[in-house]
Amino acid sequence: MGYQLERMTWPDAQQAIRSTQAVLFPTGSIEQHGKHLPLGTDYLIAKELANRVCANTDRIVVAPTIPVGFAEYHTDFAGTLSLSTETLGRAYLEPCESMMKYGVKRFVFLNGHGGNRASLTWAIRKLRDQGIIAASLQWFDICATLNKEWFIVGHADYLETSLMMAIAPASVRTDQFEAPQNKHLSNKLQVSGIGIASFRGIEVSMGLRTSDGTNSGLISERCPPEGSLAPTLEAASAALGEQILSAVTDYIIDFIESLEKVAFK
Repeated sequence: MGYQLERMTWPDAQQAIRSTQAVLFPTGSIEQHGKHLPLGTDYLIAKELANRVCANTDRIVVAPTIPVGFAEYHTDFAGTLSLSTETLGRAYLEPCESMMKYGVKRFVFLNGHGGNRASLTWAIRKLRDQGIIAASLQWFDICATLNKEWFIVGHADYLETSLMMAIAPASVRTDQFEAPQNKHLSNKLQVSGIGIASFRGIEVSMGLRTSDGTNSGLISERCPPEGSLAPTLEAASAALGEQILSAVTDYIIDFIESLEKVAFK
């Protein structure tokens, strides 16, 4: 079993840092996830995965979850919170710099929200400039590689819904399930993802707000593998969510053990 930073005294934290190889920072977002999932979905998933990693390895210190991310494009939907990419980058970097004072030389960010990528990349590069080893993992990037049937098909889709069914079933509003209805911007231009439209089969980045493409908050984002049908929300289940959580947890632990062997000159 690993160590939860927020539950330790400072002498306990000192000992834990000396006996482990890395610090894990879960990151997420407070943003709309349609009418059926809670605003905290992204950070709750990252936090749950971090807790499972902590419960299954003694090689990590888990820092408190950083819940707010960059989600400005979702703010037309009530309750969404956002930090600028610059502020968010500092919010990732500066806690790491605090931990560096105590001897930490490796950091892993466990990210639950795609909008955080730019800030995470900036922070990781700043850490590398200081001789620190850091990495960012996205659970949704891991899924389809572990199992070709676990492919993300949209925002607040059946995978996110399955995970929340496993983590906090009472928070999932199954009575509010609906299919995403991406808007057409013109007769040939249709929204095909968050910030993206498709024109004659080619995706075009347009910096769209979520409300430009959907009234409900749900957006269909990706096509399923060839020969497959995109799963609907009715395909979501706690059992599927538990399978994904278990597999992704194992991957993260394996990654951390591999990261321990990395050394830069």
